Amino acid sequence: MRILELELEAFGPFRDRQRVDFARASESGLMLIAGRTGSGKSSLLDAISFALYGSVPRYDGRVGRVRSDHADPSQATRVRLDFEMGDDRYRVERLPEWQRPKQRGEGTTLQKAEARLWAWDRTAGSDGGGDWRGLASRPADVGPELHAIIGLSLDQFLQVVLLAQGGFQRFLHADDQERQATLRTLFRTERFADIERVLVERRSALGERVGQAQARIDAFLEQAESAATDPEGSAPDASEAKDAATGSSATARRERVAASIAQERLACDRLRADAAESVAAADRADHAAREARRIAERQRRLSAARARATELDARASDIAAAREQLAAAERAERALDRVRRAEQAELRRTVASASLDERRDRFAAARSAAGRTAEDAGSALRDSVAGTLALLEERRADEAALEASAQRCDDLEHRIETLATAHARIETRAHELPQLLVSAQEAVAAAERRAAPLAELTVARDRALTVRDAARRVPELVDQLTSAQQRSADSAQTAATAAATVRDLLARRLGGMAGELAQQLAAGEPCAVCGSREHPAPAVQDDPVAPEAIDRAEHAAADAQARLESARAAEREVDTVLAETRARAEHASPDSAEERAHAAETALADAVASAESLASVRDRATELDRELAGVAEETRRTAEQLAEARRELTTAQAQHVDRTAAVERAREGFPSIAARMEAERALRDAIDAVITATADLRAAEAAAAQAGDEQTAILTELGFADVADVRDAARSAEKRTALRDRISEHEVATERNAGVLADPELQDLPEAAVALDEAEAALASARDTARRHETAASTAEQRVAAREDALARLDAALEAGAAGEAELLHLRRLADTVQGKDPNTRRMRLEVFVLAARLEAIVAAANGRLRRMVGGRYTLEHDDDVRSRGRQSGLGLRVMDEYTGRSRSAASLSGGETFLTSLALALGLADVVTAESGGITLDTLFVDEGFGSLDPGALDEAMATLDGLREGGRTVALISHVAEMQERIPAKLEVVVDGRGVSSLRGDGVEPSSAPRRTARPPSERR
Repeated sequence: MRILELELEAFGPFRDRQRVDFARASESGLMLIAGRTGSGKSSLLDAISFALYGSVPRYDGRVGRVRSDHADPSQATRVRLDFEMGDDRYRVERLPEWQRPKQRGEGTTLQKAEARLWAWDRTAGSDGGGDWRGLASRPADVGPELHAIIGLSLDQFLQVVLLAQGGFQRFLHADDQERQATLRTLFRTERFADIERVLVERRSALGERVGQAQARIDAFLEQAESAATDPEGSAPDASEAKDAATGSSATARRERVAASIAQERLACDRLRADAAESVAAADRADHAAREARRIAERQRRLSAARARATELDARASDIAAAREQLAAAERAERALDRVRRAEQAELRRTVASASLDERRDRFAAARSAAGRTAEDAGSALRDSVAGTLALLEERRADEAALEASAQRCDDLEHRIETLATAHARIETRAHELPQLLVSAQEAVAAAERRAAPLAELTVARDRALTVRDAARRVPELVDQLTSAQQRSADSAQTAATAAATVRDLLARRLGGMAGELAQQLAAGEPCAVCGSREHPAPAVQDDPVAPEAIDRAEHAAADAQARLESARAAEREVDTVLAETRARAEHASPDSAEERAHAAETALADAVASAESLASVRDRATELDRELAGVAEETRRTAEQLAEARRELTTAQAQHVDRTAAVERAREGFPSIAARMEAERALRDAIDAVITATADLRAAEAAAAQAGDEQTAILTELGFADVADVRDAARSAEKRTALRDRISEHEVATERNAGVLADPELQDLPEAAVALDEAEAALASARDTARRHETAASTAEQRVAAREDALARLDAALEAGAAGEAELLHLRRLADTVQGKDPNTRRMRLEVFVLAARLEAIVAAANGRLRRMVGGRYTLEHDDDVRSRGRQSGLGLRVMDEYTGRSRSAASLSGGETFLTSLALALGLADVVTAESGGITLDTLFVDEGFGSLDPGALDEAMATLDGLREGGRTVALISHVAEMQERIPAKLEVVVDGRGVSSLRGDGVEPSSAPRRTARPPSERR
């Protein structure tokens, strides 16, 4: 894992956006993060922790504490981190929840936390040069995605990558279980724990299967023994069963069961032979019974056929009479067709005669209605009617035009009246217009005089309003200036007090410096002031002042000074605004400025009203001038239209009189031409109806005569005297069908019964009835005997088969049980061993055993550096001694003191020794993890403080060790304020604090805070 870039804003002491390119800042492999105490060096590590895990351990996980107190209320807190895992590059960005100002109204609202995760896609982008591809966009999704990518929990990350203040020695002082969890994640050894779990599960499952196999063996034995009987079919003696169940092994019991089954099989064979003989006897009885039933059935059939023949002979005379009725009915049916046709022809003749009489009456009525006389008849009358209808059709158009011509005359009279009225009105208007035009022109001149000073009045009104607004604001600004002056005075007092506090603390610190130096003295070590190794009377610090207290006081003084400058700037700004406002008010009072503005607005309103009326009076004068020019032409045009309308009226009235006379002649007394045409059409239709009825009557008389001749011929042919004789012989279709069915049924029954009597099976039968009951009784007895013998044989065979099946399953269970017990013994020993139980004398589980080898490699890698840094005095040891009370062992760490030759706990080391040992262990851990195939590579290491506890020699060795890491391609970032380290490490990232406590970054790889954000380049372009 390699940290590449960090960008943060409104985070901790960093108000403005800061961006650090770690890849460029630490190209040498070793980088120092320097700055004053409390400047925000550790906040950079907090930002990395927050970006990756959404938590900051320094604040007990409360992410709300990370927001900068210097941030603008509307400025969001944001951290963005770019990092590599192998060949893959990722970017994560987080924003904690914060109270932002509401977009509408006053107050704040909670802005929820945000998180986003991207991966660099080398093939994406419009030009194929790569682009960021989103992986997750919610905090709930980003966390699991990052855990899958990094593979480290926050606690593990703080032990192997980001070694923060107070947690540097956690891996060194961890117990075996904590160390196992960290190493498991780093080396991906979960598979060994999975192997252990699988073995234990297989041991449990196999133990259950072996127990189940033994239970099956017992069940099969009990089943085979409980079904045992003696050869006569009775159960064995109870004492024998008890002996079999308690006093014998499974094998001996199995042999006794096998012998018992063999005896039962012989008894079954005897029972099966008896059953076969009984079945044969039953078959013979069944054959005899079937033969008796066959003869009895044939005797019954012969008796029934003879009785049926007697019955059919008795009905022969009735069937002969039915045949005669059917023949007469079929002849009558042929004659009835001609009879019906003759009756229908006579009916049609009668109807045609009546129709002719009725149509002659209608003709007489129509002729009278049309005004014709009785002499008018025949074809001449029909021709006269046709001519009259043609003439009337021509006159219908004249009649229809009468109403239109009358309306035309009325319309012309109305138009003449309208034109005359309009002509008179126009002449009156022509006399009025000259005087109206003169009056309008005088009104225009008056309005122009009143609207002339409009522009000057507008300027005066605007100036008066400006003066009034400025005069109104002056009292408010005077109050603001008074308040600002009071705040400046208060801030000056606070700043003076804070500065005095700083001076007091500095004086006390200098006064107690001897005591502070005395606290750093160690027995046998030289004094930093005089160099003496003896310290007979060290000074005592009565009132110690910590550097942190001075830093806090300086921060408070800087904040107070900043607030003072801010208050004075606000006071100057209000004073400047007040002077400008008084100048705009022309030093007038609010009342006089109000009166001046009111007078200016009133004068302007009068001028505006005059200007608005000027346009309307001008339009009125122009309109009257145009109307006067057009009134003469309108007078001439209306006079011409009036004369033309009077000529049209005279012509229309003459045409209407002529058309009315012609129509009256065509009506001849009818109310209208249409009424006369209706009467003529009715007469024409009546003439046509009489002609048609006459022709129909002649045709009906001819048809009736022919039908009568045909009826007489058919009656003679079929032997009927008259129509009544035919009707007596006729039968309906249903009755004829019934006669046919009755005759057919009798013929079929007679023929079928004769066939039965001629059947060969019914010939030569004995006259006496067979003894059927005796044969059936013999058959039932034989079947009952066979059934009892078959049941006994089947029951015995089923019992023997069940015992043989139980014996076979018992043999299979005995074989499987023996194999399972052998496998269980082997698997139990293996599972106990990987669980750290007997016969494992080291009490070390399988995964711990694997991790112990890794820990030995880590210790070996760490000792190479540790010996050099501590002058060969200490060596780390892998402690795999068995722990007491069953505690886990195998991953312990101890320290060998080469001076005493004794091994002791790592907790017994001093602060500086603990720091060097932890540093060596962390570097060794990174070496082994990087070298392990499939592990997590640790290419970046952050170390926060701890160097201040080292003497110059130990510091030299530690620096030399860290400097050697560059050869392996790793990057180590050190956080320290030790002056010597700042001189020896050229690559620096400095945290600078201004007078208001706002921190910023400078150094290699730092982008200025004012620069816009740019998209980071892909990994291949940054190396």
